[in-house]
Amino acid sequence: MLGQPTDLRFGTLRFYSASVPSIDELEEIDCTAVEMALNSSFFIADSTETLPYHSFQMPAVPSLRNRGILSRKPADGGSFPDYDSWLLFTFFGNGCLKLEIPIEMCADVYGGALRGRENQEVTFWGVFVEDEFVS
Repeated sequence: MLGQPTDLRFGTLRFYSASVPSIDELEEIDCTAVEMALNSSFFIADSTETLPYHSFQMPAVPSLRNRGILSRKPADGGSFPDYDSWLLFTFFGNGCLKLEIPIEMCADVYGGALRGRENQEVTFWGVFVEDEFVS
């Protein structure tokens, strides 16, 4: 999806960073893309899709500030879903992170519609692990 083969499993996140020209092309902007696998569902997010109104960047140091990025399923033709699909990250020290996602994104994991729980969030905790590069 984002230029590399993927072998993602339940609860896997993958981050990519790049620099792209700004709208006026006078400077470069650091951007981040995210791939997320939840069971058989696959979501992508690209911080360039919400520029110039909202930017998402990985912090260089731990931060308790929530950072959000808008996500979607490539299987849905590239369109954003009808529900709120913002991923909210908090980057703690020692490689730990917290991810809050809308419960609607977990429908495939739970096996169907989640009536009565709309607009709730599910919290995942994780640790950064380097990818095993296979050539």
